[in-house]
Amino acid sequence: MSQLQSTSNKHRREDDVEAGSRAQAKKARSDETELVRDGEFWYEDGSIILVARTVQFRVYKGVLADLSPVFADMFSLPQPTSSLPAAPADCPLVHLDDSPEDLRHILRALFPKKDTAFVQDEPSRRAYHTISAYIRLGHKYQVDTLFNQSLSYLKNCYTTDFEARQAWLKTNDGAQVPFEWGRYYDSQVYSIGVVNIARLVQCDTILPTALAACCSLEVERLFDGFVREDGTRERLSEADLKLCLAGMRGLTLAVSAVVLKALASPSRRECKTKAACRREIQEILCDVAQEDSPIYFLTDNPFRDIDRWITSDVSWEEEKACAGCLAEVKKRFRTEQQNMWAALPSILNIIVEGWPQSDECA
Repeated sequence: MSQLQSTSNKHRREDDVEAGSRAQAKKARSDETELVRDGEFWYEDGSIILVARTVQFRVYKGVLADLSPVFADMFSLPQPTSSLPAAPADCPLVHLDDSPEDLRHILRALFPKKDTAFVQDEPSRRAYHTISAYIRLGHKYQVDTLFNQSLSYLKNCYTTDFEARQAWLKTNDGAQVPFEWGRYYDSQVYSIGVVNIARLVQCDTILPTALAACCSLEVERLFDGFVREDGTRERLSEADLKLCLAGMRGLTLAVSAVVLKALASPSRRECKTKAACRREIQEILCDVAQEDSPIYFLTDNPFRDIDRWITSDVSWEEEKACAGCLAEVKKRFRTEQQNMWAALPSILNIIVEGWPQSDECA
């Protein structure tokens, strides 16, 4: 190669680098001009601007630093100021990789517009996307009060205690997700998000009930997940999908065993209408077996309440059968449910330290 060619190639490379630099600078300026101020959190006397994607939030640095050691460390580093002509002078910018929707939920808790606590009692503060943002960003930025209260809320819903879970299900009309999260069919898919939260914060105790709720989803919904507020789609990991697919079979078998053990036993020794009671139990078994969508075999909830099912949906005819045998069936059913609850982690092929055993569920 001649010296002239070498010099020419060198100049082309330099020109390419310079052109690339100019393009990057132009793109950076273009990106910056696309930033918009948030309509809810822009305090004119704010001392820091948080940038989430294309949205700017002007808030108070001291408040954030007091509540979050992560923000405090972040703010201790030199921060750039905006080069926009209309940007506030001496107000540094901090770019975050969170969505504006999640950040807005957090700021509503940290900079309440009214006299409110971190997690208010009204349903809007317990909506799924709100709780999810509280836990994920509370964990990320170590906002302990926000994180702990929100995680406690999930632990109360997805408890390790069988009786507490039964009571909670009754309060929620049998739904496996909180009623604040929306209509049951639409909102049960949020159990996928609960599983992902449990994995993120390493809270194994809420995994069994959350995975069990996922196992009640239609396969298409289980694979598709749901769309978050920022438009991204949330899905289970491949490993948790495999757990759910295997768990569907395991739970179906376990629930089937619960039903059969509760109904297959003979009537009470002291029963005075044994023939009628046996016929009633036989009719219930036939009804369960003949339905197109069996009423109890994991169609919606493996731990649904036997009282409502057997007296309302199946209809135990007390004028033909005795109340004592009905009570005995309920008792056996509850006992078998407790045994299934104790075995839930093993059914789902996970290990949960401290999960109650059969004798602890009773």
